[in-house]
Amino acid sequence: MEEEETQPDFSAQTRKLLKDIKSGILEAKESTNKIIKKEFDASKGISLLDVKCHTLLSYINNLTYIILKKCKFQSIKNDPSIERLVEQRTVLERIRPLEFKMKYQIDKLVKTALSGSVDPNDPDRFRATIDGLADAEDHVEDEESDNDEASNHKSKKIKDGVYVAPKVTAVPYDGDESRAVKKQKLLERAKKRALQSSVMQELREEYADTPVEVQINTVGLKNKQSKYDYERQKYEEDYFTRLPVTKKDKHRAKQLSSITLGKLGKEVTHFEDISALGGSFSEKSGNKRKKKFKGKNSKKKRKF
Repeated sequence: MEEEETQPDFSAQTRKLLKDIKSGILEAKESTNKIIKKEFDASKGISLLDVKCHTLLSYINNLTYIILKKCKFQSIKNDPSIERLVEQRTVLERIRPLEFKMKYQIDKLVKTALSGSVDPNDPDRFRATIDGLADAEDHVEDEESDNDEASNHKSKKIKDGVYVAPKVTAVPYDGDESRAVKKQKLLERAKKRALQSSVMQELREEYADTPVEVQINTVGLKNKQSKYDYERQKYEEDYFTRLPVTKKDKHRAKQLSSITLGKLGKEVTHFEDISALGGSFSEKSGNKRKKKFKGKNSKKKRKF
């Protein structure tokens, strides 16, 4: 009795599937009638989506044909529809990454079709086009329309009380990342920097069992300089060229040579931030920027 009660109700599932099939047939008939009456104009649409729709429709037709033959207990061995299914499935899988790359354009067109208006902050609106430079009259009309849009946008900014700069440059998309994920990434980078700092290297050498090599120069600056020299030498050997010596290189070499036993320089008095290892990391500590001060001998602009 318990086994009979635990068996699924196939009759209810069958009735539900038949109901879904009937509703799907009605929707398909309505869409077919609209296509026959040419109510859908896809001439200005995206050709990639047309290819996807036609391929998917053909895939469903071939799949239905295979299911029909199986229901009639017919053999599907060496059936040409199977090769067509494999080919269409491959096409659909190849289309998927292309569709992902065009996601922004597709979403923008769908949003424009639903709302009936174009976003004034759309970066593509600021892009130069050949059509806009072809005719002088069109250029004047474009300037007038831009002035109208600018005035409307300006009134909107005044109403909001907050200035929103137009996004005319490409920026990395990080909308899917939450604040906690960003903070975790910053913490991981800070821990990595702290583990590679000169303080941790000196502690590692102090408590390790390996013999310590006596060095005159400090660990951090010498490692940085040797790494820089290695990369520079490797680049020159790979590309058969000599890199110019910049002021920054001269300053680095001078700073390294000035570190002696009597004058150890900034490496001794400047301690690197290792607060991330103790869990007291803050986002502001990793985003400090150096302030630029003008010297006394800075040239002043003349007023005419």
